[in-house]
Amino acid sequence: VGVGIRQSVLHMNANDVLEFLIAGASAIQVGTANFMNPRVCPEILEDLKSFMRKEKIRSLKEIIGSIKE
Repeated sequence: VGVGIRQSVLHMNANDVLEFLIAGASAIQVGTANFMNPRVCPEILEDLKSFMRKEKIRSLKEIIGSIKE
């Protein structure tokens, strides 16, 4: 298991999560961002859902590792 570290970890958002997923991550650690914004997880999830609806993506499995395609 590898963990990617971002300098912007305190201000993580759905775009950061999408980058990790596209690169092949199947789990993303948000932890520290909760100290800056206790609602960061629900916000990220809602933004991911919106992105997926807009792009007609049915499952995160379609995103994970998609940079390879």
